[in-house]
Amino acid sequence: MRSLSQFYEFMDSIQTVRRMITGYYLMQAHHGRHVESLKNALAAMDDLPGDAVDKRLDAAGRPVTVTIDYERSELEKDVYFLTHSDEEFLDYLSRLHDGFAEEVERTVQFLRSQETHSFVSDRDGTVNNYCGRYRSSHQSVWNAAYLTQFVRAVPAVPVLLTSAPLFEEGLLAMSAMPEHSTNYAGSLGREYCDREGNRGALELSDEQERAIGKLNGRIDALLSRREFATFALIGSGLQHKFGQTTVARQDIHGSIPQELSAEFLKAIRSTVRDIDPEGVMFGIEDTGKDVEIMLTVEGGRRFTKGDGLAYLDEALGLRLADSPCLVCGDTSSDLPMVEKVVELGGRERTGAIFVTGDQELRRKVAEAADRSHFVSTPDALVAALHRVALERDDAGGRQ
Repeated sequence: MRSLSQFYEFMDSIQTVRRMITGYYLMQAHHGRHVESLKNALAAMDDLPGDAVDKRLDAAGRPVTVTIDYERSELEKDVYFLTHSDEEFLDYLSRLHDGFAEEVERTVQFLRSQETHSFVSDRDGTVNNYCGRYRSSHQSVWNAAYLTQFVRAVPAVPVLLTSAPLFEEGLLAMSAMPEHSTNYAGSLGREYCDREGNRGALELSDEQERAIGKLNGRIDALLSRREFATFALIGSGLQHKFGQTTVARQDIHGSIPQELSAEFLKAIRSTVRDIDPEGVMFGIEDTGKDVEIMLTVEGGRRFTKGDGLAYLDEALGLRLADSPCLVCGDTSSDLPMVEKVVELGGRERTGAIFVTGDQELRRKVAEAADRSHFVSTPDALVAALHRVALERDDAGGRQ
């Protein structure tokens, strides 16, 4: 492997193996050959050109630095997970995170006090660690196993709701959880795939469909130009979401010359103006690394995860108006989910857990939800969800 495209293909193949291993693990039927396949994947990563985690790969003819700390560390966790007991694995996680055991215990106590009919959670940064590139942010075996045990044992209606696209190279491709484990929602909740495999999407007007189709065609044409091709591979890459398009213009290492990044941004803005000259149909957000182009709603307001959740409430039967819901997130973009649950079901039925050290965000979450709790890492949250699932299973077995 010498190119970023080859690395993505390699990670896709590893994910196929991970899905199989997760299924075997949940049936208590995994064996040593599974571990060897993951060890071989680690060895292949070590053979990539560059340092231990900072690799130098080709991205459409341009050399870029690719930090594979997420990909490597999650594989290492999987190997340890599959060769040790639950208790030993949690001790292993404790060595990675200061105060981990205490944080898990406090979170378990909070979850015990929170009745949960619906569980709505963001993915990246919440129940999955962040990766520098969405295309290789594949879910690990241990994470998939723990989350599957939770959504099977505790909530009646679980939903993983993200801003990422759902299909093709989206959320479903990143997941290692067995089919029919949970409901998935992508594109801020505009589209979903339920536990039975049924798909649905928030209806767009004919004008909106034509506009987003034209936009995607024009963005694809920009990325087919040699000087811009790298943008489809780095960072968030290119994500054709439902009603929204995301494209990278820089990575965390600043691999792209600033002049070229600025030129690409200018070309995107010009493209959007051509399609929407009055600026009423699309909103543009530039983070400096990604450009988000999204269909607006209600006179120019940007669509939020709260809007998506209102749609999913009816489409998936979440019963937010009359049953308790636990919402998990990690950024301000997840706050509208908490606010929508409170709006529909009231403060007494709403619980929130956020993975954040941002004191201002913590304040806003606590103001929105009377029952709120905070952790510092997705690993702590997932470990706590797993603990509660085991307790629920044990209680069911004693009845």
